[in-house]
Amino acid sequence: MAAQDQRFENSQIENSQVQLDQAGRDAVSFQNSYDNQVTINNAFLQFGTSASSTVNWDWARRLLKEKQLPEIRKRLTDTLGRQRALMSVGLKEQLNWVSRSPLEPERKLDIEGKVEGTLDPRKLLIETFSRDDIASKLLILGAPGAGKTTALLSLAEQLVCGALNKPKTVIPVMFELSTWQQDKQNIRDWLIDQLYRQHAGNRKEKLYEQWLDQQVLLPLMDGLDELGFEQQKKCTQKLNEFGRQYPYLVVCCRTKEFAQADIKLHALRGAIRLEPLSDTQIQTFLDQQQSALWSTLQTNLQLRKLLDATPTGDPGLLRIPLFVALAARIYDPKQPFETQTELLNQYIERQVSWDTRQSDRRNNLEKKKWAYDNLQQEPKWQQTQRTLAWLARRLQQNNQVELLIEQIQPQWLESKQAKQRYRLILGLILGLILGLILGLIVVLILGLIVGL
Repeated sequence: MAAQDQRFENSQIENSQVQLDQAGRDAVSFQNSYDNQVTINNAFLQFGTSASSTVNWDWARRLLKEKQLPEIRKRLTDTLGRQRALMSVGLKEQLNWVSRSPLEPERKLDIEGKVEGTLDPRKLLIETFSRDDIASKLLILGAPGAGKTTALLSLAEQLVCGALNKPKTVIPVMFELSTWQQDKQNIRDWLIDQLYRQHAGNRKEKLYEQWLDQQVLLPLMDGLDELGFEQQKKCTQKLNEFGRQYPYLVVCCRTKEFAQADIKLHALRGAIRLEPLSDTQIQTFLDQQQSALWSTLQTNLQLRKLLDATPTGDPGLLRIPLFVALAARIYDPKQPFETQTELLNQYIERQVSWDTRQSDRRNNLEKKKWAYDNLQQEPKWQQTQRTLAWLARRLQQNNQVELLIEQIQPQWLESKQAKQRYRLILGLILGLILGLILGLIVVLILGLIVGL
């Protein structure tokens, strides 16, 4: 049994351990359903118990077990599929983006005494997170589709499972930084506000304030790059202020957006960047998923161009895990794609095709409530494609990567007719409300007059 003692500065939690079970190299399996099953080899967390009696640990356990863990596993399953096929991804330390000296030599990750340059899908980020020199303060960087959020979710899953296995220790919770919109709001207040908004609770009991006061909340933050350039810089400054006083913090961001903001997260102790896939990593994945695509890549010069870096310095499309998985899913030797446009078009056509939609309804694994009773009533795939293109343009213009219905704004409307219809509908609603209020006032006044 290899143990690693840690003390966190300014923390109420002492003598925590990250233990790796080496005896027989056993695997630990956590699951809440067959589809969400995940096997984590050789790693489980054990933290020192907190002495705090003011923290509502029963509520914390319910939140982790009934909400956080199922949501994390659902997102991982949605991304990776039911088999949870996770690619090995190359990692590179980026010490210049955190408080570490840029003079320190960059090195490959040291896991279990072995120098490794790839992220083992069985180990995920847990060893890196728990390293003495990083001390639970980590920045995760990568290109769009490189697997940043997947890596963060995988880390969150292990941390939550560890916290459930060892109660009254820490409380790992995922947060979306895209919701930080008030320039002067500090991160502590924002975290408390998000916890009440997302997970309810009695504000009078100061439920979540205690989590931060006792330093048992472990914030895992995604989406720093979704704030936009100016907002991202302000948020990074607030994260530095928070991180200097708090023992745990994990932040996830796109590499390019983080570099453009040019503000380092000095409060963090470690930073890793997910690297583009190598030929070996691509071949290993495709041999298991779609061997015909790898064979075509060796002979089709046009297709091989998707492995080359772009003029702006971004990695080639087929060196990004998201698009390699997507390509493997839709590749058809009878109708091979050769360009990025063809790949994306084929994916969209397949996803909105009659057969796929019929299969989704037949399987209906999540017992969804469908907007239309049957396929005949659904919009044609061409209309769906146009709508998706419109949404993609709006997301790009607003620097967003995730679509939330409540965030759709009237300014997204493009045509003059659509804007006129919106104003008409809004005017009718406001007129109706105002009319009802005035009517009630008149009735009350008349009633008083008659009563007199």
